[in-house]
Amino acid sequence: MDLDADGRDDWLVEGRHRCLTGTDGADWWVYSGDTGSARLVAAAGRAQAVEMLPERHGGFRDLQLQAKQGDLTLRYAAGAYTSVDPAED
Repeated sequence: MDLDADGRDDWLVEGRHRCLTGTDGADWWVYSGDTGSARLVAAAGRAQAVEMLPERHGGFRDLQLQAKQGDLTLRYAAGAYTSVDPAED
């Protein structure tokens, strides 16, 4: 996937080991592909699924975590993804 439309692959990593999963989902990480390396841009936490949204902020697509306690939107700003307060969105 290419979250920031720079032509380089980015990665959405789902924890698959039993210590990284449970009945409430799996732990997730997001890496941005930089020249010759990958940079961690989110330790997204526990979710059952992650969806790429069409909206972009800071050049990166927003992400929505489908979590047991409710959906959570992540938005890229200042070099990393952070959660969006629904009251401010």
